[in-house]
Amino acid sequence: MSREITLGALAAKYRQSDRFPARFSTRSAYNYNLDNHILPKWKDEKIAEVRPYGVEVWLKSTGLSAKTQAHLRGLLSCLIDFAMLTGARPEGANPMRLVKIKGASKRESEPRILAVEEFRAFLAHVEKEPYRTMILTAMCLGLRVSELLGLQWGDVDWEQSCIRIQRGIVRNRVGEVKTRYSAKAMPMVPEFAEVLKLWRVQTEFKAATDWLWASPAMGGQSPLFYTTLQKVVERAASKAGLEGIGWHTFRHSYRSWMDETGVSMAMQQKLMRHSDIRTTMNIYGDVLPKTMYEASGKVVKMVLQTA
Repeated sequence: MSREITLGALAAKYRQSDRFPARFSTRSAYNYNLDNHILPKWKDEKIAEVRPYGVEVWLKSTGLSAKTQAHLRGLLSCLIDFAMLTGARPEGANPMRLVKIKGASKRESEPRILAVEEFRAFLAHVEKEPYRTMILTAMCLGLRVSELLGLQWGDVDWEQSCIRIQRGIVRNRVGEVKTRYSAKAMPMVPEFAEVLKLWRVQTEFKAATDWLWASPAMGGQSPLFYTTLQKVVERAASKAGLEGIGWHTFRHSYRSWMDETGVSMAMQQKLMRHSDIRTTMNIYGDVLPKTMYEASGKVVKMVLQTA
């Protein structure tokens, strides 16, 4: 491959290579950022001439959020790594490490956290199934909505009292979970197991390969659509007089409720299934499965007491 290759030509080769992300949501985000941000600016630039200072100045001029700027820097870094791998650029330290983005490591807004009283008020306006049980599951386990949608009955191990997180669904496509750390078994305490057993009695889709939240309109071939779920949450939040509520609110609240029950930060990392504890908080440690079970039970009791 010539070192005179443009970034646009390199990006085309990168998209066709096995180095391009296979996970649907990541792949979609990469394609969007390439087509809407990076290529309009850099497609005709020789890859060997992409300099960190020029990238930094450009990122500042975009007016995009620090988080989005960081994503663009990361994607450019991937492209340069690919260029070095294929000989389009000399091997060496990736220059994108020199690009600084102010505020990239800070939250732009605080996540919405539900107090116990707010969750009780919210849940009072969700009577229809399976939405009520889905919300209880999200709060009891802190699952991402993609993981929640990806659950099948075969993932529920009644004997071992756990639920295995094995897949995610994004934009109606089944794929892998976010990271390998996300693919963990979550403890299922008896109180929560009863909630799931009650739903299994009600649903017509009970086989091991059936979705927990199968869509009757689709004959059980796929789970409910995210857009439908979001409308359910928005309606209940509106009736309860709450703002800024989405499905990820339950995951943030789960983490906060663990704080309230005195769960250690090391334990929180395990139950949140974060690959790096810095994502949870800057404390390291390890925990035993029995302790995880007990910690999970504390949050489940908080959730179900409001139901």
